[in-house]
Amino acid sequence: MTYTARPMSELWRQLAQNEAYSGFSLVQDTAAGLADAPFGVAFAAAVERAAEAGFLQLPGRQLLLEFGEGCGRYDLARQEQHIRHYCDRLAELEEEARRQAAVKGRICPVMGLAGGAALALLLL
Repeated sequence: MTYTARPMSELWRQLAQNEAYSGFSLVQDTAAGLADAPFGVAFAAAVERAAEAGFLQLPGRQLLLEFGEGCGRYDLARQEQHIRHYCDRLAELEEEARRQAAVKGRICPVMGLAGGAALALLLL
């Protein structure tokens, strides 16, 4: 990480211009909101839009809102700790989501078979 004294709003606008992030609605919505609001407000509004669109569940939404509140508020060392802390927490949330998807992925076919068998028994 390179130290810079540039404001968060400038950094996020630069991030949004990067082609690698052109499809990330959270980055793009935050950058768009910076025209009317400071970074914290624009980021929170972008997180809420992502949640309303169904891209975030409650734990992820809350975690991102907490992350946004701390961005740009600390010195370099504390900012690095802040980012590392939330990266770790997001990784834990991602792992939990993967576990749930694996369990639900195995349950759905079984439920389909059980439902079909129950329907066949009813029709007999």
